[in-house]
Amino acid sequence: MSYRIGFSHSVRAAERDVAPRWAQSFSLGYFNQPFDKRLNGDLFAFGSIFYFPGVAKNHSFTASFNYQESSGSLRFNNEISTVYGYGQIRAKSLLKNTLLLNYRFPFAFPDAEIGSLAYIRNLRGGFFAHYENIGNETNFSEPKTFGLELRSSMNLLRYQPVVDLGARLVLVNKTYRQNPIMEFIFNYSF
Repeated sequence: MSYRIGFSHSVRAAERDVAPRWAQSFSLGYFNQPFDKRLNGDLFAFGSIFYFPGVAKNHSFTASFNYQESSGSLRFNNEISTVYGYGQIRAKSLLKNTLLLNYRFPFAFPDAEIGSLAYIRNLRGGFFAHYENIGNETNFSEPKTFGLELRSSMNLLRYQPVVDLGARLVLVNKTYRQNPIMEFIFNYSF
């Protein structure tokens, strides 16, 4: 069974804003399996995200703190936001908390067509520093992952849904002895 409650508040953003100028979102979740006595265990999760205006117009800074406590058959489940590159990094311990800091900004609004293939709305960049299990594995001077990303919002093949295409370079903390990770981004929304 899963139980979840959330609260969010945001100020409407302009079309060119990367994210809301001011917004807050909180969620609480509880997961268990009360009808199967052989599968005991539960998971409590807390998630939050705060949006702030950046240093220039249309820029955005987000800070997200997430916490979870799990036991029994659910101890390996993750119900909170993870650091970028999480799936490719060898875990040292169970995930308990994350602090995700992101700064995103548009750098061009070309409003350009590439024939009937794509209509490009904007080009955006971003920097990030993500921490995991603060106090145990990482501290504020050494994030677990950090890096940059480039993205673009566009309409493909003259269809209405907005497609978000991009790439992200994830650099991993040196204690993990991990090569940089390249992630590709493909999101669409109606």
